[in-house]
This record gives sequence, C-alpha cells and structure tokens, in this order.
Amino acid sequence: MHHRVTKISPDTLRLFHAEIENERHGGVSPATLESALDSINQGYDPRIDDTDEWDVEVVAAEIEKLIDVVGADAFLEQIISRV
Repeated sequence: MHHRVTKISPDTLRLFHAEIENERHGGVSPATLESALDSINQGYDPRIDDTDEWDVEVVAAEIEKLIDVVGADAFLEQIISRV
C-alpha cells in the first residue's frame, strides 16, 4: 500500500483496533478493510459501554472510501500505521 491515509475517525479506529485484536486471538479472517466492513454489516459493535455514541453508517462510509483508495484487502495494521 503506497497511499497515505491522513484522517480516520475515532470510531473507525476503535473498530480497526478491535478487528486486529480479534485476529490476534484466533479470529477467522485477517484484519482487513473488507473484514472490518463485513463485521459492522453483521452488527458488530466495538463500543466499550452503551453510553458511547456509535454511528455505523458513518463508519461504513469511511471504510468504503478507504477501500476505494487502498483496496479491500488492505491490512488494518498498515492503515493505522499510516495515519
């Protein structure tokens, strides 16, 4: 991946970190943009408690934009390292 990602919202970063942790603990798929989008489309919610605000549509739209720039198979750790 050669593109620099300059801004990612805190909610999207939270999801990315949760996806990476899931992979480290034996998750089925690698932590990629595609897997992150699939997770939230299936209802995954990485919030720590119910008082946190969470706008799934905004996060999904942000991930879709990233997919357009870097591709669906981009690894989340690489994206986070470029923020």
